[in-house]
Amino acid sequence: MDGFLSFEYLYTDGYDPTLSKDIIAPLWTDIDSYTRGNISYEQATNGSLIELATNELNRMFPGLNFSASWVFVATWEKMEFEPDAGEVTFQVVLISDSKNRSYVLMNYGSIPPDPLPWMAGYKTGNNMYSFSIQASSTSSLSSTSNVGIPGRWAFRVDSAVSASPPPALFYPFGSGVGDTLNPLSDDGSSPAINLWRPFSFFRRTYTKLY
Repeated sequence: MDGFLSFEYLYTDGYDPTLSKDIIAPLWTDIDSYTRGNISYEQATNGSLIELATNELNRMFPGLNFSASWVFVATWEKMEFEPDAGEVTFQVVLISDSKNRSYVLMNYGSIPPDPLPWMAGYKTGNNMYSFSIQASSTSSLSSTSNVGIPGRWAFRVDSAVSASPPPALFYPFGSGVGDTLNPLSDDGSSPAINLWRPFSFFRRTYTKLY
């Protein structure tokens, strides 16, 4: 899982700008998943994550009147850029409600400069919808934002156009909150993750992530 989520199995060794698929990429680059760190994920349809997502979206987007019904959190914790360029922690959060509104949050801890090509944002296979965070370096991701919270970017990703250190930004993650750990040998993509609720991504609806 080189810093992205896809809705079908993909294997890439680092960022591939020619890939024409639906992709959510908090930090798509060449990440070493063999020697250090953890990649974990969790889902919720009730409880504290649902409450947290509801409160945060309504705070970031006043007047939204949003009530989350499903949350998916994937965290890359203390991973390493290739080639041995430093340790990174970041997170992507997928949130939807009963009205099929979908949001993506990208949360960044301390990020060193990455010497390799990279992308942070999202894209669809037909390139009709795409957004790439414009930053001079990956290290800027920790201090920039489109919602006034340094280290966080938020996007609406259903059929509507998105309105436009800080581990405190992060949703709870790790074995202590019941995350599922991705195998350390998994470098590029992950086995299929069945979603507890369908997720709408720019006029397509998906039930699996990789």
